[in-house]
Amino acid sequence: MARRKGGQAAAQERAQPPPNHLTKENAEERRAIVYSAAETSEQEQLIENALLQPGHSVATIVRAMQQRWPRFGIGRYKKLAARVHSRWKDEDDQARDKRRAQQIRRLERALAYAWGDKRRVPDPANPGQTIEQVVRPTDLKAVATFEKLLADVCGTRAPVEVNVHHVVTETLVQVIAQMTPEQVADALAEHREMKRLAQERKQAILTEGKEVA
Repeated sequence: MARRKGGQAAAQERAQPPPNHLTKENAEERRAIVYSAAETSEQEQLIENALLQPGHSVATIVRAMQQRWPRFGIGRYKKLAARVHSRWKDEDDQARDKRRAQQIRRLERALAYAWGDKRRVPDPANPGQTIEQVVRPTDLKAVATFEKLLADVCGTRAPVEVNVHHVVTETLVQVIAQMTPEQVADALAEHREMKRLAQERKQAILTEGKEVA
């Protein structure tokens, strides 16, 4: 029959931390462990699968990894998890660039189709000569739409600028051009009268101000 351990020896054994308990000493040991390329690849794959599961926790993943690699610690997990996230980001960036390139190609193809198709065919009225024949007419509305979409996807769409002074001037010129000489004379007379009244009102305000002072 095995002898029962004494009280002091049993207490010392219970006081010992479990094998996977993180201490300064075993942390140094874990950092000194060198995993093979195959082990690293397998660990990274297991961590990636775990990260894809809903409700995962770091502690749960680390404990699961320690079933295979007892000295697998939180530092090792952080390193491999960061590598997984970095790879995901690179894949997302590449996929985004690929989708953007595909969108541009589809829009360019649609734009070319919207421009229509014209071909040179023999002229029945003049042997040896050719004439231009419209096989598919141009859809200007579709062309404008695809041009805008292409500019949005490529990031080359410039903001719309409106020269208000130019627009107003052009409008006035068009209005005056349609007026008869009598209407132009009446408009000038009305303008002079409004200018005279405004000048008188201004002078009256200045006079009132001097009297108050």
